Amino acid sequence: MGEWSPKNPGGHWVDGSRPVVGAHFKGTNRRKGGRWTTDVRVTQATPAPCFEFIVSLGPMKNLVTWGYRFEPDETGTLVTEYHHDHRSRALIKIIGLASGIRDPNGHYQAGMEHTLAELARALEAPAGS
Repeated sequence: MGEWSPKNPGGHWVDGSRPVVGAHFKGTNRRKGGRWTTDVRVTQATPAPCFEFIVSLGPMKNLVTWGYRFEPDETGTLVTEYHHDHRSRALIKIIGLASGIRDPNGHYQAGMEHTLAELARALEAPAGS
């Protein structure tokens, strides 16, 4: 993710985990000079159709589910990134005030569009470039 996402420069698997359901990884995030780490648990990991995970931050558990669907189409593979925000409206407002994100859906949408565009650019680049 680090080479494609505007917010997530990477992460690492915890205790030798790998991308299977139940596995854990630490995600590293950055925004406007701030950095933080999230605790992440894989909730779906089917090689072709889906990779999904749920994010916790410290004592705040199961905040947002993120996922990727992979579907064959006439030109290759259609990749869909999605999220489900499980936070209460009050928590969304509090975090928005603290982070400066007034429109979380717009923020997420812009990040997903950026990530998918960078992923497409990397996959469509000539080999070795």
